[in-house]
Amino acid sequence: MKENPSQDPLQPSKTEPLIVADGSESWEAQIEKLTQAIEECATFSEELYHRLATAYYLLKQYPECLASCDKIIELSQDAAHVADAYLWKGRVAMEEQEYQLAIEHYLACLEQTPANTTAIAELGQCYQEVNDWENTLNAYQKLHVMEGCKHWACSLLGQLFFQQSAFDLAHKYFEDALAEPGFWSTYCYHGLGRIYAEKQEYETAIGYFKQTLEISPKDADSHYCLGLTYQRLNDFYRAMHHYTQALETYAEFSEIYNNMAVLYQQEGDYRAAIQQMEKALAFSYDDNQKGFHYLNLIKLHKSLLEYDRVDYYKTELSNLLGVDILEESDDDDNEDNEEYPE
Repeated sequence: MKENPSQDPLQPSKTEPLIVADGSESWEAQIEKLTQAIEECATFSEELYHRLATAYYLLKQYPECLASCDKIIELSQDAAHVADAYLWKGRVAMEEQEYQLAIEHYLACLEQTPANTTAIAELGQCYQEVNDWENTLNAYQKLHVMEGCKHWACSLLGQLFFQQSAFDLAHKYFEDALAEPGFWSTYCYHGLGRIYAEKQEYETAIGYFKQTLEISPKDADSHYCLGLTYQRLNDFYRAMHHYTQALETYAEFSEIYNNMAVLYQQEGDYRAAIQQMEKALAFSYDDNQKGFHYLNLIKLHKSLLEYDRVDYYKTELSNLLGVDILEESDDDDNEDNEEYPE
């Protein structure tokens, strides 16, 4: 590619190719067009790299997204484009649960554009993930006083106080946020449902979860919470219905398979319970949850007197814990199985 010596290579080209992105093409096709346009462009174009980073992010091709962002940060002299690049890097770090790294990227974004409300909100969420309550609160309070962000900030404050079990404060902020409907409404109805579920006011909780589903019918978390609430009300069929609906959106929801196993156990169908618990084990996201499911599988196989499978899962649990539990007494073989809805 020949460079145009009459133009500064750090400045966008005045004649860069236009890219049509009307939603009718796949992101893969758009990446191909954008890559070709970048190759044909005589000078560096922040806009093309920004679109490319966006496409890569939405396809979860994070290394390619980060490479595009780094190119913008290296060559751009436009603060807004550099800020956007740091924003995407922060989001990638969040997706990969590297929250401290994400915090660094969001702070870098805010150095370029201090009033970037999206960066402030997502920075607060990162602080919340690492239990840095002071900085979380500071971020959300800062957002709260920014123009047009009050109700959004209220929804975030509601989630923060719910996480701290400050249910009265959480309730207040969720209600304040709902005074003006917006994209945050689903989070608020869901949060209010969880507050009433914690208070064991299940019928009220169900009403709020259903309001969430009126806005977002495929919301897996709300279907899960409805399933759990109906399970606590001993309503087998409604619980199963909502668990199944949640799995249609998120098939790797380990807690749901566990809870479906408990429902089948209560109905006396131990084979179905074991099948669901094995799925829960397969989708365990950490060793604590894996150990929990091993214990439940041990109990279920004991109920069927399948001691070869009991020994198998005891061995797996021993390997996980680094402790030999095979020699433990089996005096509890005939005890009632405990049920652990999650």
